[in-house]
Amino acid sequence: MKDGILREFSCPIMELNEIPRSRILYSRSLIENKVIPFAHDLLGELNHNLEERFDIYYPYVAFLIDKVYIAHTKGDSRVTVWIDASVLDTPCGRLLNKALEKDFHIQFSLRALANSTKLEGFEIVHEDGFDFITIDAYVRDKRL
Repeated sequence: MKDGILREFSCPIMELNEIPRSRILYSRSLIENKVIPFAHDLLGELNHNLEERFDIYYPYVAFLIDKVYIAHTKGDSRVTVWIDASVLDTPCGRLLNKALEKDFHIQFSLRALANSTKLEGFEIVHEDGFDFITIDAYVRDKRL
């Protein structure tokens, strides 16, 4: 392993044709045009709070995003967005690494400035005006 890297990991971060827990919907076109081309060599935070902060706060940095891509499982209709990333040797990175070791549920969220429409309990994010910043990770209790 490279200096400063605790582990590398790959995992799904969202299903494009399913309603996510966040109830925020992204189109495949948005992911392909506004996220994938820019989602490399970016720092991701652990448990970024939902305050109006769009910069990277280095004490919360936990991982380095290597790439984001769309994968299809043969014979399956799901369209899955995946992340390849490296857990960094930082305080938050060590927490994320331990959560991965213990098989905690890790949820990921896109951080961006964006226009959206709220509709019947959902938020639909518009590709026009979408300014991607990074992807953050959230550790959830195994029971959730």
